[in-house]
Amino acid sequence: MSVDAPADVTVRFTPSIALGPISNPEALPGGELSADDKQVRQNALIGQEVCFPHTVKNLGDRPDTITITGRIAIGEGTIRFTERDGTPISEPFIVPDLAPQGTRDFNACYVTTRSGSSSAAEDLRAELTARSSRGAADNLTVDCILSVSPNLLAPVKTGDAGEGLVAPGQVITYTLRFQNLQNFPLTNVVVRDNLRRLQILNAAGQVTRTDSLEFVSADQGGLLEGDEVVWRFARLNPGDSISLTLRGRVPAATPDGARMVNTFTVSSSEVPEPTPRTRS
Repeated sequence: MSVDAPADVTVRFTPSIALGPISNPEALPGGELSADDKQVRQNALIGQEVCFPHTVKNLGDRPDTITITGRIAIGEGTIRFTERDGTPISEPFIVPDLAPQGTRDFNACYVTTRSGSSSAAEDLRAELTARSSRGAADNLTVDCILSVSPNLLAPVKTGDAGEGLVAPGQVITYTLRFQNLQNFPLTNVVVRDNLRRLQILNAAGQVTRTDSLEFVSADQGGLLEGDEVVWRFARLNPGDSISLTLRGRVPAATPDGARMVNTFTVSSSEVPEPTPRTRS
């Protein structure tokens, strides 16, 4: 004789999400709000955007819609979210139906609006929060900038083209000057001068097309890369300065009286957004 002994089995779903630095949403090994859950940049300039890469993950076994928000906890600035390639993400930032164990990478980008207080260890501190539609506990991560300072970068460019009107075949010599007036070193410095700066005008003074100078020479290792002459320097300490020379020729087919415009920028690891020259 056999007797059935039924047993009730209850399956419970425990939702869980994680948000942290890119490729490490669980902030291992330290975990939630540990040092491994905090990304730090040493320096930033007022008005220039700084982006931190992040990953959000659905740790549960059912799809979950996750909403990501951010707030400035210390300092003053703005926040926006972008894809990893810089494409803006519309807000509210919602990741719909993220699959179990699925991830989504993105950037959190900040523009500081003033330098921080000397009494604070961090000039800018931002807290990002991921919220689950299935009731998982919120998960946070932190981005920090230790020092925010005014933008003192002031590249200056001069040329021997007079008032900027040039003739066919004319060779123009430019001098590009730049000094690091910040209180921190600049590393992986890149100076770019775009040769596509000829504006061809009609009789009414309107621009009808653009053209490029013909590259002649550049000192201190300047190389032609596409339409740009590029210089690279490993490091510029505070107070260090550079002076560069570039020579370009106006193409012979250029109409007499074409106009020149200047496009000279400086960027570095600390200041990734190119800073343009102040005057020509």
